[in-house]
Amino acid sequence: MAQLFGKFLKKKSIYPQHILFMHIPKTAGTALRDAITNAAPPNYERVFEYGPRQPLTTQKYLHLMKPKNKLAHADQNMASVFQNKHLLLAGHFKAQKYQPFFKDEYFITFLRHPLKRLLSHYNHARSHQNETGSLKEFIKRKYLINLQSQFVQNLNLDKVGFIGLTEHLDEDLPKLAQYLGFEIPMITKNVGHYKTKPDDMIDSETLALFNELNQDDIKLYNSVLAARC
Repeated sequence: MAQLFGKFLKKKSIYPQHILFMHIPKTAGTALRDAITNAAPPNYERVFEYGPRQPLTTQKYLHLMKPKNKLAHADQNMASVFQNKHLLLAGHFKAQKYQPFFKDEYFITFLRHPLKRLLSHYNHARSHQNETGSLKEFIKRKYLINLQSQFVQNLNLDKVGFIGLTEHLDEDLPKLAQYLGFEIPMITKNVGHYKTKPDDMIDSETLALFNELNQDDIKLYNSVLAARC
């Protein structure tokens, strides 16, 4: 992890051939995605992956948005199609899907304090997705346990392109711009309108449960935070 933030000090003379932005839910990812895709040079082809039925998903390449073992033809994948081009892929995909085809240095993402991210996710689900379960029930759902670690699983964090922190967005966005080689305007994080304030939602017992289940996310976040020093 020591090299992770050392890259911020190295000026790049060329853009990376590819940019794969892993949009982790409730990390200011929508604003970050828009800022990056709007700022990137026009020779990058913008491809979005948010699920086959989502309007934002780039349908043209839907057949390539599969794990290696589920591709119709192993030699036809996202990397082979863009072998001589520049790709900017953004979406709710996990690194392990595309890591067999792309170098770790092409992957970028932002993390958020694990508890704050989870509470924001739960609040969003209650306010906009008809979530009726309790916070404890929500925390226990397998797909949400260590969610951020799931996104970066198998990546070598000493070689990954960039990992920033939502809590340090004002500092990290210029560093990301330096790494990518093009200017990215400062963004305003989306402020959700929710039924309940996150700070009012959790008691000590539920907090203990969250901490017990999400040790990987807590360690990941703290390691990235420590690498800033």
